[in-house]
Amino acid sequence: MKKFSCLCLSILAALLVLGMVAPAWAINPTPPWVIYNEGEQKAEPRWLALPYAFYSDSFDLAGGVAGGGQGYFQEQMIFFAAGLGSTNATFAGYFYLVDMQLPLVPRLFLTLDFSTGYYTKQRAYAQGNPQYRNQRAGSNDSDENNYLEGKGWDTWVDVVGKFVLPIGAGRDKPIQRYWLKEGLLARGASGGEVWNPLATGVSQLRLHFFQRGQSIDGDSGDYSFRTNGLELGLIYDNRDYPGNPSGGSYQSFTISHDFGWFDSTGSWNNLELDLRKYFSLGQDGWFKQRVLAFDLWSAYSESWNVEQINDEVVIHDRTPPFFGPTLGGFYRMRGYPYNRFADKAAIYYGGELRLTARANPLGEISWLKFADIDWMQFVLFGELGRVANDYKLDEFVQDLKWDVGVGFRIMAQKAVLRLDLATCDEGFAAWAMVGHPF
Repeated sequence: MKKFSCLCLSILAALLVLGMVAPAWAINPTPPWVIYNEGEQKAEPRWLALPYAFYSDSFDLAGGVAGGGQGYFQEQMIFFAAGLGSTNATFAGYFYLVDMQLPLVPRLFLTLDFSTGYYTKQRAYAQGNPQYRNQRAGSNDSDENNYLEGKGWDTWVDVVGKFVLPIGAGRDKPIQRYWLKEGLLARGASGGEVWNPLATGVSQLRLHFFQRGQSIDGDSGDYSFRTNGLELGLIYDNRDYPGNPSGGSYQSFTISHDFGWFDSTGSWNNLELDLRKYFSLGQDGWFKQRVLAFDLWSAYSESWNVEQINDEVVIHDRTPPFFGPTLGGFYRMRGYPYNRFADKAAIYYGGELRLTARANPLGEISWLKFADIDWMQFVLFGELGRVANDYKLDEFVQDLKWDVGVGFRIMAQKAVLRLDLATCDEGFAAWAMVGHPF
């Protein structure tokens, strides 16, 4: 039992910290919310801080300190900070503030995400590798070794404003409140029963200012990309409980544009559509919740233009390799490296079977009481997707990339933490992250 406890503590620490320090999870499209335990009328502030260590191919042996909390200044507001250093001379810092309500405009919430770091094994699937002059890096049929890797900085700033529209569940309360019993929704559902933005669900307008600079100095070539611009989104979240939905749907449409101002590498645009649906399969003897979750996501960059100059491929007005019509990583196509594929257009089809166990041995371990583990969940998932050089529907049903995998998830400190393992035709990948992928 002692060895089992040590193993569980190691897994939990990896989920809590690796997930938090990974980029891109901070720009959360969910509505502002507060979580209560069943019977509570007031949510107690929560916080967690701990040192951590892990090993990966990109960092070698790494460690640092991470901490954050919720409910100390405003009941729905979350803050988080982390520092990271590794044996291969990588170092980085992260800061995250989410859903700060502006007093003068109570329907407007501000999110800030900032990070800067120097990475000695940074990778980008971008043009420049001399071994693949006549191939577009990241295209659907590109070689898996066609990338640039080396030392470089990666710095980003994201400022997001969410305006909760006065319709549906947001009509009288811009902040949603959910009561959980043993980690599952007991009451307070904000959507899921019918599809009607005027009567149910939370609708929001989102304005996102982004700025990011990434550089690589490597043996296979140098790379630098700087972007800043705006993203406008309309979101209708009709899930019963966005943190761990068992029913309902989610729809979002966003328009992004870099105007080429200031220090941007170039101008570009991008359109994205995200459609999600959830079905409850009820309970059985082993599992207290069974859910089928599906996601259809697509992106298109009209500005993307490819030119062949002698034996080299040149791409003009492209989205960054880490943004837009990209696949691969901890959200979409988890069997592939982060942002493995990128092109003018992309499609993604994802499905998961989520089984929440009645048994919760992790929650009974005294060493882990600080994590407040409510449940364990086992997941089976499969994904299909591809990128293409134009938006043609016939291409989106052929020559698809695929992966399958399993996941282990827990609810700790009222947050879903996941470890996903996936395999595909290019190998195997493991991802630790906060929240479901969709």
